[in-house]
Amino acid sequence: MNALQSLLSFFTVLALGLGCGAAPAARESPAESESSLSALPASPRSTLAAFLAGNSSRVYYLDPVSTVSELASQGSEWKYSWLPGSARPGSALTGFQLGNSAPRVYFIANDSLVHELWWDGTWHDQALATQVGAPPAASDSPLVGFVRSGVYPRVYYVAAGNRHVQELTWNGMYWGVSDVTERAGAPAAAVGSPLTAFEVKGGEARVYFVGNSRHVHELWENSGGAWAQQDLNLATNAPMVDNDTALTGFATDGTWSHVYYVGFDHHVIELKFTAQGWTYTNVTPPEGPYATASATALTSFAVNPGNARVYFVMASNAVGELWWDGASWHLNNLTALASAPVSKANGPLAGFAIDGVYSRVYYLAGNDNVMQLAWSGSSWGVTNLTTTAN
Repeated sequence: MNALQSLLSFFTVLALGLGCGAAPAARESPAESESSLSALPASPRSTLAAFLAGNSSRVYYLDPVSTVSELASQGSEWKYSWLPGSARPGSALTGFQLGNSAPRVYFIANDSLVHELWWDGTWHDQALATQVGAPPAASDSPLVGFVRSGVYPRVYYVAAGNRHVQELTWNGMYWGVSDVTERAGAPAAAVGSPLTAFEVKGGEARVYFVGNSRHVHELWENSGGAWAQQDLNLATNAPMVDNDTALTGFATDGTWSHVYYVGFDHHVIELKFTAQGWTYTNVTPPEGPYATASATALTSFAVNPGNARVYFVMASNAVGELWWDGASWHLNNLTALASAPVSKANGPLAGFAIDGVYSRVYYLAGNDNVMQLAWSGSSWGVTNLTTTAN
């Protein structure tokens, strides 16, 4: 433990009591109990994860010593907490609600193993890879996941060595691991490949990655549990992905897959599955030309209930929104609309919709504070969660 971690842990004990913030100790959630610990800024290499747990918005990031930290809404207030997870610097984060409100958060530790932070009234940390003999994650591995049928977590990462996509699954009793690249007969993920994943048809997994050909590949599971793969750029004649692209996606009506990446022209490209098969669109809104920032993050979801919202960082480091109104695409500069600070260069993004209507987008400002952009139904507003939370 370095000097900064020791100092922070000392003040955590003073503020919260013995065991709070200690690495393997159980920890109370700030959404359930008061905390007097002020929120720390994010690590310069922090990623973000965000989702709803019950009626509480949850945002997760890495603090300056790579401890997983939580910002949780409690009514109109925000509460901050250290969680027991100590991640490797720059670790990817992912998470979701399990059941009615129980959060699950996943990260990669210094030993390159995937860990789960799980909540049952207190927080617990467990190394999933140790339980099932899963291979360690690659040094650049992303981490994505979802809940199958609302109950069974699935988490995906890229393994070190062969760069195969691995699936960690919970069946209600124990965790298992599967090499879905091998099962699908798919190529290995490229160095730096992102991942995105979601469920369709009430339980079938869809996982997307970038191969060495700079094409987006789909790993898809059928209702019988068998896996197959296809090259979506070949299927649609879509342009190759930019070298530093992110990936994001979701399903509408539980069936129709939407996947987004950045092309070499620094435009967002949509790959969409329809009744006629896969198609692609170079998203070019009538509001005028735009360009994504180099190595922009991406996040996306649907509202109302099937209209896409895609968020990215513009070349100016403003946060941009590409929104679909059912007939055409449009562009908003959310930083300008909300009078918000710009994103840090190469910063992360995360987001979701509340009640299928009210968009929430999270990013890091230049001072590594966590910012929330919120749609009220009529306008965009901004909140600095780092300075607001206690």
